[in-house]
Amino acid sequence: MQKEFGKLSSKQALNFYNYFISSLEDAFSDLDVIKKKDLATTTFPPWYKLYEYDYNQLVAYFLISMDFGDKVKEFASSQDPQQELLHYISTDPDPIGDISKFDNQQLTNFICSFYANVMCLASMGTYNKTMNQLVKESESNDKSLFQAITIDRTAINTEVASRRLAKAMIEQDEQFFDHLAKAIKGNYPKRPPEKYDELRFMMALLEDAASSDNLDKDALYQLCVNELDLYPDASQSEDSRGSFERYVNRMRKKSRT
Repeated sequence: MQKEFGKLSSKQALNFYNYFISSLEDAFSDLDVIKKKDLATTTFPPWYKLYEYDYNQLVAYFLISMDFGDKVKEFASSQDPQQELLHYISTDPDPIGDISKFDNQQLTNFICSFYANVMCLASMGTYNKTMNQLVKESESNDKSLFQAITIDRTAINTEVASRRLAKAMIEQDEQFFDHLAKAIKGNYPKRPPEKYDELRFMMALLEDAASSDNLDKDALYQLCVNELDLYPDASQSEDSRGSFERYVNRMRKKSRT
């Protein structure tokens, strides 16, 4: 079956979006549980290393770390892995269970993969890019490095960041360290408007699924504006279609610089 967005149909994208919203709500609940646990004997894993994986690999790692390796293989071998995953999460919406009952090893695995996934979702919503993309771009673009750090301060430990810090030390690049300090505080670069976060997330998801930013404009408008109402300016413009497409083009242009 031909899908509108490469690996995803419009309906599948809609279902993934709904799951994304519910997952964020669950994430805040899980964070509260983690904070209340006695973590004195828990070894905190360096989850920043997982930013070497793209988003699909990151989700797979999370499932495998939670002992769902057989399910991952089952999804991958099916004719439509995305539909199999959607079916699974719709029939068993809480497969992980009660994390307050995890032992230390289970909690360690969960914290590592959980935080990496949540931070990746946040970067997709904030910058229209995964953490993997931001870290890769950091090789030649300081702005991407600072963006990654505004999302997750542990990104300063990545190999790319370590090399850049060493270079800045040798060159006594005070402007770099000034920007780095602001990034750690979450003040640099300037955060894009929050009201577009869900639209940026959806665009990142669709472009990843299609392996391209050349998306079907009709399907994109129908899904993001008419069905999900992700473009808050639509009601304020006589030409909502044109306004939406101009915003998407500006967003893509900014994400490439």
